[in-house]
Amino acid sequence: MSAVLRTPRVLLVLAIVMALTPLRVATAEDTGVPQTYLGDSYGESRLTLPTSYEQQSKLWFHDEAWWAIMYDAADAASHIYELLADHTWQSTEAVINSDPRDLGDALLDGDDLYVISRAWSGSLEFRRLRYDAASRAYAASTPEPVTITTRGVSTPATIAKDTTGRLWAAFVSAPSVLVAYSDDDGTTWTEPVAPAVPGGVVVAPGETSAVVAFGERIALMWSDQVGDAFRLGMHVDGSPEDQWTAETPLAGPGMADDHISLKGVGTGRSATLVAAVKTSQGDRGEPGSSPLMMVLRREADGTWTSAPASTVDDGMNSPGLQVDESNDSIYLFAFAREAVYVKRSSLSQLSFEDGRGSPFVLTAASTLADPTGSKHPVDASTGLVVLASGRPANRYSHAEMSLPTPGDGPSVADANDVDPPTLPGDLFPQPGDSGAVGLSWSASNDGDRWSPASDGVPVRGYAIYRDGAEVGTTTRTSFGDVPPRAGTTYEYSVRAVDGAGNRSSPATVLVIVPVQHSDGGVPWKGLLLALAIVAAMALVLVAVLRRRGTLS
Repeated sequence: MSAVLRTPRVLLVLAIVMALTPLRVATAEDTGVPQTYLGDSYGESRLTLPTSYEQQSKLWFHDEAWWAIMYDAADAASHIYELLADHTWQSTEAVINSDPRDLGDALLDGDDLYVISRAWSGSLEFRRLRYDAASRAYAASTPEPVTITTRGVSTPATIAKDTTGRLWAAFVSAPSVLVAYSDDDGTTWTEPVAPAVPGGVVVAPGETSAVVAFGERIALMWSDQVGDAFRLGMHVDGSPEDQWTAETPLAGPGMADDHISLKGVGTGRSATLVAAVKTSQGDRGEPGSSPLMMVLRREADGTWTSAPASTVDDGMNSPGLQVDESNDSIYLFAFAREAVYVKRSSLSQLSFEDGRGSPFVLTAASTLADPTGSKHPVDASTGLVVLASGRPANRYSHAEMSLPTPGDGPSVADANDVDPPTLPGDLFPQPGDSGAVGLSWSASNDGDRWSPASDGVPVRGYAIYRDGAEVGTTTRTSFGDVPPRAGTTYEYSVRAVDGAGNRSSPATVLVIVPVQHSDGGVPWKGLLLALAIVAAMALVLVAVLRRRGTLS
């Protein structure tokens, strides 16, 4: 209810209600809780799920919105979609591939978007798109994709960009992992070759690879199931093309399968690598407690640490990572038929809870598989968004979750934001013991842009006033106050405050604070006496008016 109490009669009623009602302060809406949204159908004609595969990233955050490469069944092509404020995806005119076998790997660099994808023929294609802020649209740099190679590409490719501006593409074409690069923003590409990694790069069919930039290096990881290992090659930016180093992040019987999610963390010489990989434990009769998924971390000095992230009994597949550097957090996503699950660990000290984790993307209509996210780190401004697809419904599903601002401090202010947030609604007072007053209200918002799992952009907090003087602030939608005198009427106001410091108009309510006994109890006798006196005065007034003939 919204109340601005003005008349003595209403104040009297409020005083009675306050004396009879115990304190109940409303809590703020939960933060950090994922919310699932069911998306459009991608049709029944696709042979593979459109969010395959985990080493590819099909989402990115740009210009205060999430974007994705998604399949449009209307014209059987992959388009760029924008996630709108109402949590639905809207297709744009930007076409990535009109004959997609997989929807590609997307890399954002400023206003440029680089996408590498595989056609039905097995050839590898590249497209560069430029974002226009005025029209909120992406446009391709050339009418047709650039062909990197026409040789058969057996697994999806990934793309990275180093500090010199060189683009790298990597993919498996058995019996090797191949790389190609471009020094002219993707206009021309070198012939794909096996990198000159010490010991060579020889793989069997069915292996996978991933390439990523970290610090001033390019890292190429691939699976080697024959050798029971995951291998890594590294190339320093600007060094000769044939200068690579080799490492083995993980090895042992049954410790390799064809699933990799690879991320670079940090910049410069202190940059690190993190990877989620799937093992082959369980395939040879290993016990259910054996590690099925591992998360690996390469320190700046080249040492590797690891942590088990799930077991054979958990039955998970397709691991994917999202990194929140600002909160020292890493999120592991994987699916198990009915849902995509998430686990969180400290980024600096890897450790994951037992079991599947918490459901993140849910659906009642189908099974879910192949979660995909972004290459770039996430934070409080982006939230966390994961896209998945499933059958037999043949529909997309995605989930959103808000992320905390480091230290629970205010978000970075927007100097161009001069619009105040909306008025806090349903301001309601409730009294407590010892003359305390509890206030609760419904949340304000700071505009109609997209915000993770929210209707409108959440405000930074609220300022609370008593008789015009500020008495406190809160990030919740409730506040408790102990005014200086009981038995007194106070005017309380609440203003919403956004990230730029703009304040809303005040929501206001008048509150009578009842007098308390010394033992903290409610003065029932005094209240009843006051009511009796008021009732007697009313009877006397009615009698006088009737005697004067005013009342019939």
